[in-house]
Amino acid sequence: MKNLADKPWPKRPQTQVKGRSQGSATGLLDSVRVGLDATISARLTESLALLEVVRDLLAGLGQPSLSKLVLGAHRSDPRKGVRGSQLTIVTSQHAAAAKLQLLSPSLLEACQSKSLGFQTLLIRSQRMVAPMARPAAGGRPKVPNAARQRLLTAAGLIQAQDH
Repeated sequence: MKNLADKPWPKRPQTQVKGRSQGSATGLLDSVRVGLDATISARLTESLALLEVVRDLLAGLGQPSLSKLVLGAHRSDPRKGVRGSQLTIVTSQHAAAAKLQLLSPSLLEACQSKSLGFQTLLIRSQRMVAPMARPAAGGRPKVPNAARQRLLTAAGLIQAQDH
């Protein structure tokens, strides 16, 4: 039987795949990366602008201290409705999210008066700092022998030794 591992593979002519340019794949990756960077940059710019608008609206509604607790605002898609017609507001505390939920009708009206095109509001809270890990519990201390003997005698597991 022949050992085919020692035999080199036959050389095939290099053919170009249709629809692909002669350039390298790095050129394609660079163009995709530039496009993604532009998209991410546009979304971040819009998010920062919406954050400023929401903070200004809250200050206009008489809640300047609440506006400081808003971490971010971005356009999102509701479960039902027009894509991009939901404003998601992210707060740093659950209490701030509850207050914003109470203010949401007037905040939505204020957004609509500025012609922002939002139909619904979604308010979320996000922790800024992860909770600390609980310390590992050490071993329990041993029960002293005298206390153990009294407990076992009282439970009737050990008969009295005065027999």
